[in-house]
Amino acid sequence: KSQGQEITKSLTFLIRKPGVSHEEFMRYWLGVHAPIALDIPGMRGMVCNEVLGATRGRRDIPGGEAIEIDGVAESWKLASNSPSNPNAPPEARAWYEDGPMFVGEIQGYRVKENVILPVKRGGKGLLSVLRRKPETTHAQFVDHWVKVRGSLAKAVPEVEGLILNEVMHPATRDDIPPFRNPYGDIDGIAQSWHKDRSYPGVTSPEGKAWYADGAATIGL
Repeated sequence: KSQGQEITKSLTFLIRKPGVSHEEFMRYWLGVHAPIALDIPGMRGMVCNEVLGATRGRRDIPGGEAIEIDGVAESWKLASNSPSNPNAPPEARAWYEDGPMFVGEIQGYRVKENVILPVKRGGKGLLSVLRRKPETTHAQFVDHWVKVRGSLAKAVPEVEGLILNEVMHPATRDDIPPFRNPYGDIDGIAQSWHKDRSYPGVTSPEGKAWYADGAATIGL
């Protein structure tokens, strides 16, 4: 909360417009679009995550269909200043209206952030989109994910940082089409940083126990 007003976090997946290269997308995103956000009243933070590519996945948890995503935006702002609010300040509207200039498809999520292991931002990290097993409710998944898996992660020597973002609801736009989502409802988005940024996996007993719990509770 900020002076009695709610701060919301959003995670937004971005795909570039057809005919535009990934490099051109990144130049516009970082050089033009992101600086506009600096003038928005109530904008408390923004991170532009360039997607370098998909990971090798895990053999013990089913993976989803591959989607080529160019970037994932994180933003923290006053709920009252959300660009979707018709009474939002003009700076927020200008930022919102610039999106179609370089984004071809989009999917956003309003999330609740749970910082399990704080980390200094920057460098290479891993972002994982998760769906629960069919027999589990969203509330059951999140409760176990944050309390049990989060506790297990604190003991894993390979893990340097971990943020578990509970998905509260999708965020849609009427001026940029959503990309086709083959995954269905998403329950959580994990952000992790390993001490070895090449992400070779985990070999410690604590890491293997953490992985085993994930295989038992994560559906996709």
